[in-house]
Amino acid sequence: MKKLRVIATIPMIFSFALLLSACGKEEAGAKSNEAHNISFIDSAEQKDSRCWLVVETSSKNKTPIDKNEYVKAVIQTKDGKAKVFKTDMEQLTLEKVSKMSDEEIIEQALNADKQKFNDKKKSDIDSYNATLDSVKTELENEEKQEFQNDQKIADFQDSIPKIQADIEEIDGVQYSEPEWEKVSATIKMDNENKSPSMETVKLSYKYLDSPIWNLNSFGEVSSEGELSYDSTSMDLKLSIPVATTKVLDNFYSGYSNDELDQLLLTKVASKDNKVQLDSKGKNVNIVE
Repeated sequence: MKKLRVIATIPMIFSFALLLSACGKEEAGAKSNEAHNISFIDSAEQKDSRCWLVVETSSKNKTPIDKNEYVKAVIQTKDGKAKVFKTDMEQLTLEKVSKMSDEEIIEQALNADKQKFNDKKKSDIDSYNATLDSVKTELENEEKQEFQNDQKIADFQDSIPKIQADIEEIDGVQYSEPEWEKVSATIKMDNENKSPSMETVKLSYKYLDSPIWNLNSFGEVSSEGELSYDSTSMDLKLSIPVATTKVLDNFYSGYSNDELDQLLLTKVASKDNKVQLDSKGKNVNIVE
């Protein structure tokens, strides 16, 4: 996944209390009270939750925020923690998301995250079965040879039960929903050390990682890696702010990466709302 980077201005002084829209709640009441500037960590530390969208984009688009682009991940933040839902589904576009309530977005993201897990699990099992069939075929062919290679036969016979055991182990792994994980960020200051110039957000998500079995052209069987279904680190490098844009009846603002091909967006109350880099907070580490 490509990383994001963002540049923004010094945070504004607020005259009213910051009230963020909540995931899974109606946003109408929040819109009138939401402050103009929003930053990722600051919003993540609030008691109310907020939804952020990792969205594809292209430099060919008329505007960075395009309603037809795909949502690659949904991030829900609350109380200094975050849940990451990996979507990567072409049918989940920004236009479709903009028609949903935050509760519906999370529901769709959860379904997509589960589907992504199941697809990965099936793909790994299918790959193992294909390798297993190839090893069995190689074994049968070698046993038919007039001058057999005893070492190859032994290697094939040793590999077959190991591949079968891995298939059973992967098949036994069950999907688990994303959990709340602590979120933090590292802020890099500009050359004059006056304002933030880059923010690296530290996140994590659950990923199914399976051993790789390989049968090469010389009839050699090998495996690499171990089965795990644990949290994997995910960094977002926030760099370039994008103009707040209206998608159907909602406004979105956020950050882009340097390549201008991926955005981190959130729903805001109006065209006057903007995002900015974090500059303080208990989960913010500032470096020069």
